[in-house]
Amino acid sequence: MPHFSKSSFKTKQTLSPDREYRATAYVNMRTRWDDNAGRYQPMTQDQKDICERLHKELHAAGVEIGVTIAERNHAQEIKDFPKVAFISLFVNEPREQSEAVGNVVNQTYNTAPREKQTDPWA
Repeated sequence: MPHFSKSSFKTKQTLSPDREYRATAYVNMRTRWDDNAGRYQPMTQDQKDICERLHKELHAAGVEIGVTIAERNHAQEIKDFPKVAFISLFVNEPREQSEAVGNVVNQTYNTAPREKQTDPWA
C-alpha cells in the first residue's frame, strides 16, 4: 500500500519522453479553503514548524520518495494500470528556519546517490 497517493490527475500539457522535466515536492499541512481569497488559508506558524521538523527528520533518515505515475484505464485492478513514469525524489538539505519559506536563493539540492540504481521498470 502506498504511503501517499492521488487517485487521478491530468497534466496541463502533453509530456514528451524526449524532454527532461524537474519534479519538486513540499511537506505541507492542509488548511481550509478561503472563498474570499480564492485560495487555501496560509499555514499557522505551528504547522510550518511541524513541516520543517518532518523535513529535517526525513533528511536525517536518508529518506527518498519514489513516485510512480500510471495511466488510469478500465482495468479492474490498480496493478494493471500501465506505468508511464517513475521519479525518485531526494530530500533537499534543510535550510535555516529564517530562510525556509518563500526564499529559494542559494538553495542546495541533493543529488541522486552515485551507486548503481535498480531499474524501477524491470
